[in-house]
Amino acid sequence: MTRLMSTHGLVSIGRWSYSLYLWHWSVIVLCRWTIGVSRWTLPFQFGAIAALALMSYYWVEKPMRHAQWSPSQVKTIGKGLLSMAIAGLFLWMLAKPLQGTLYSGSYDPELFQSSFPLDSSYELCRRTPQVEANFSDCSYPPLEALPDSFRTLYIVGDSHAAALKALASRFVDDRRVDRVVMTGEGGCFFSMDLERSALTDSPDADCLGLFRAFLAEVISHGRSGDMVLVASRYKLYFATPNHPNDLQRWQQGEFALALDDRRLPLSQGLEVYSDELIDIAHQLAQREIALVVQAPLPDWKQYPIHCQSQWFRPDWALSDACQLSAETEVNVLQPIVTAFRRAESLSSNLHIYNPFPLFCSVQRCSPFLNDGQLVFSDDDHLNNFGASLVYYDLLEFLRARSLLSSTPP
Repeated sequence: MTRLMSTHGLVSIGRWSYSLYLWHWSVIVLCRWTIGVSRWTLPFQFGAIAALALMSYYWVEKPMRHAQWSPSQVKTIGKGLLSMAIAGLFLWMLAKPLQGTLYSGSYDPELFQSSFPLDSSYELCRRTPQVEANFSDCSYPPLEALPDSFRTLYIVGDSHAAALKALASRFVDDRRVDRVVMTGEGGCFFSMDLERSALTDSPDADCLGLFRAFLAEVISHGRSGDMVLVASRYKLYFATPNHPNDLQRWQQGEFALALDDRRLPLSQGLEVYSDELIDIAHQLAQREIALVVQAPLPDWKQYPIHCQSQWFRPDWALSDACQLSAETEVNVLQPIVTAFRRAESLSSNLHIYNPFPLFCSVQRCSPFLNDGQLVFSDDDHLNNFGASLVYYDLLEFLRARSLLSSTPP
């Protein structure tokens, strides 16, 4: 063993080990945000790590280890502090004045926006244990600007509801409705009874309180002909997500649902939630307000920005994770859709809208349309183009259900 570990090759690797340690993570992170990390890129990445490690060892580490440093500790410390200051200034310039200027690929920030392109004062209705939700303050347009008779679209859910802001603006601009009220909180599961067990005692979120207040608001002030559109990332709660980060959190139980502080298995939680949708639809039917629930969207193993072809990331180097098998995704989502359809069959006021076919053909699912247009801002949220695409499809769905007239008033 001693002779083996004393061979020239292993001894050399030992000498270079610190430089290899310093450079491996930098190269992997930079590649992850540029060309990606895949079997096609590994030879380049191994070569880059080795080359940078050797250069820093022979040109920086070794000369500095054998350099004749000043006998004065003050000067030595001063040089060290100066080096740290220069490095800090460089990092600050990369983060601030030079941010994005060194990126040589093509990037359109609008492709990754899920912003609300209306009045900048528009606020999403939220609630925390310290702050009550004021629904009159998050109406667009404001209540005082509306006629005596108006129709409202309520959009509610988690961050998937917030990602429909472009859809909401189209409803108002095209005069399909007179106003929109959007309510939700990222990570909050839309329910009156079920709650993520990880948020049960959270000081920053009051999910049950928010949605109970929302339902009370709609029942108290909603009008005949109004609609409630629910959008949540149901896949997190009733199936398995695709992105590795979300999958790890899912496996740790971060998205498990609880009823009265009692954690529920997936199948039981889905059954309880389906029955709850029927109950909510029944309550809204008393005011002739329709309940529309958006079925789950596909999600991705890779951020779409890593799936765009660039000069440094040709088509052949794109990860297989940029597309999904439609059959696999259908099988994963089928229990959720089946449960929702069962609930729909038991309530004439519950309507399940499924946008899945917009993003999946018979064989594959993709965050891009056939013409290359990106429709997702990240691994699970629609961007503005995607929300607009859903808008037109949702209009046809609502017309087919006689929930919306064919022409605006």
